[in-house]
Amino acid sequence: MRPKILIAEDEIIIAESLRRSLEVSGYEVTAICSTAEAAIEAARTTKPDLVLMDIRLKGEKDGIYAARIVSEGFDVPVIFVTAYGDDAVLDRAKRTKPAGYLLKPFRSDELKAAIETALYRHMIDGAAPAPSKDDNPARRRRTKPTPLTPREKEVLRLIAKGMANKEISAALGVSSRTVESHRAHILAKLKLKSAAELVRYAIRNGLIRS
Repeated sequence: MRPKILIAEDEIIIAESLRRSLEVSGYEVTAICSTAEAAIEAARTTKPDLVLMDIRLKGEKDGIYAARIVSEGFDVPVIFVTAYGDDAVLDRAKRTKPAGYLLKPFRSDELKAAIETALYRHMIDGAAPAPSKDDNPARRRRTKPTPLTPREKEVLRLIAKGMANKEISAALGVSSRTVESHRAHILAKLKLKSAAELVRYAIRNGLIRS
């Protein structure tokens, strides 16, 4: 099967050029999106193997926001394709742990090399470890997460939307310490360890929609 690629690019001429280049290289383009919201929805419905994400997109949300939701929520690698290489933008992009970063203009062979490297690394990183002797599936099935309170669900929804503790405290009218306490309780109840796992849980359980 041909690897499936989703393009998030708000310049239609550039997007079509990317599509042609990808198809000539043997990839299948699942969709072309011009907004962060559309890219998130397309990632959910078309299930691509990789996303080419421009940082500057139409609408209020940018490609960095979309990349965080796509990579953490759907476990899909993202390569940023952008003309903006300033340090501030690069620093924000790095926080999403992208699979690659290409500055426009670039050659088709550079694009293909970046895609193949990202797909290979994602495959290796996603390889399941051998189960330990204590890893009992039946025990896992019996262990169910403790239900979240309505306020904890609201905090989780805002965390999954990419909001920091200070932003959440302002939105809910509570202190940052209260938000930190809610975050700790949510992690403990759901038996999760990271923000990325919280995002995936929120998306899979309908607490955040694209």
